[in-house]
Amino acid sequence: RCDQCRLIWLVDSSTKQSTLSGLSCGHCGQQMDHQWGDGNQLGTRPGDFVKAEAFDVVSVETMREIQLANGRLETGDLVAVQWEGQLHVKRVAAKPGDELTLGKSRLFVNRVRVEDAIIESDCLFPLPWMMVDDDSRRRETRWSARSIDLGEPSSTVAKRWIREDGGSWSQAVADAPCWLIYQSRSNQRGGLPAPVWDDYPFNTSLARKLFAVDRLRLRGHADSEFVCEVAFWSEDGSVLARQATKSGEDFCVRYYDGVPAEGLPVSPQEPIAIRVVGGEPLFSSLIVERLIEHRLRPQDDRQCYPLRLGPDDWFLLGDNVPVSIDSRSWGPIPGHRILGRVLRRQPSSRRFVIPMR
Repeated sequence: RCDQCRLIWLVDSSTKQSTLSGLSCGHCGQQMDHQWGDGNQLGTRPGDFVKAEAFDVVSVETMREIQLANGRLETGDLVAVQWEGQLHVKRVAAKPGDELTLGKSRLFVNRVRVEDAIIESDCLFPLPWMMVDDDSRRRETRWSARSIDLGEPSSTVAKRWIREDGGSWSQAVADAPCWLIYQSRSNQRGGLPAPVWDDYPFNTSLARKLFAVDRLRLRGHADSEFVCEVAFWSEDGSVLARQATKSGEDFCVRYYDGVPAEGLPVSPQEPIAIRVVGGEPLFSSLIVERLIEHRLRPQDDRQCYPLRLGPDDWFLLGDNVPVSIDSRSWGPIPGHRILGRVLRRQPSSRRFVIPMR
């Protein structure tokens, strides 16, 4: 637990005590010195278990019939897989006939980024979002007001944003909207401005190169009714999303809700900006989150791409991207290795109970 942010961080129970004693908070970077044990120290918790609807037939020749009988496996579905004598839970990233390509280290399926394809699918277990910044837990906010001319008449006067203790934001009355801009800072680089990195704080013993991510979302709590615009930076071009909020309700705006727009006040180091264009804003609990983004690692073979999957080949990925053992190292998985689809509710057919790895 971080004494400053009051956030609890889960780490692998196999983490060595020497590593744990020097662990830094993934939110503020403060050193934490908690140990496994009792008293006021944090202890262990068991891993999650999942239920999987088992396929009745597992021969390669009938895999396509199984898909039709039990409902096709779709991009983004979680499946139980048996590989090299072990059970795994992985995510379907590409299906038979799909083509996988690389863009730098990013993975594309049929020329679409893997995470974009999964987000667009209607799967039971969406890709997880990881917390980047919780403004209500910071003593010094990383949001700041900015008066930027985006075509408004020169006579307009920007509204000023006011932050109260606890992370509640409001605006003084004025004639024109003013952007509230989030500045990303790197805990690994002494709090200097930096892009949002693909850090995984729970991988405590892993040292690796970090990559910038650009699939973000902004959550918060509306204490009044207003209409806001949220700008997101992206390598593919910045986008602008508009949303109406209701007083007393939470709101959530994603990169995927936006449309391409020019002249937005966002950049790799300042990837999100929000302004209110209707109503009198009062909101709190601003949280920036990033989507899981899949990439190849230095040890993964790049020579096999582009890769066209055969009629019974499946490309499976794990969500703990830096360390997951999946098709980036295995290669395509034959259909008969897929034991079943992971479900949310109790299935009527026979089941596997599989520990998450």
